[in-house]
Amino acid sequence: MKVQTKRIPITHNGKTYKVNVPFEVSESDYEKIKGLVEVIEEDQKTINEMLLDELIEYAAKNNIDLGEATLKDDIKAVIKSHLEGVGNGN
Repeated sequence: MKVQTKRIPITHNGKTYKVNVPFEVSESDYEKIKGLVEVIEEDQKTINEMLLDELIEYAAKNNIDLGEATLKDDIKAVIKSHLEGVGNGN
C-alpha cells in the first residue's frame, strides 16, 4: 500500500522518508508504523502529477505561500522546498 509520513521523517527498512513523500509498504510493515504514516488513496496524485490548478489548491490547503510563483514548475519547486523544510524540521 502507498503511505506517507504525517509529521516527521521516519526510517523504514534502512531508508529515511521525508514528510509527505509517498512510499510503498506491505500490510505487515504498515501495522508496525501505522501511527507514523497515513495511507494515500490510490487515485491521489503526487506533486509531479498535479495540474497547475491542483498545485495552487494544494498550496492553499496546506498554507504554503507561493510568493511570486505563477508558472507550474516554479510552483512545484516552492511546494517541494516547503515539504522538504517541514520534513527536516525547518
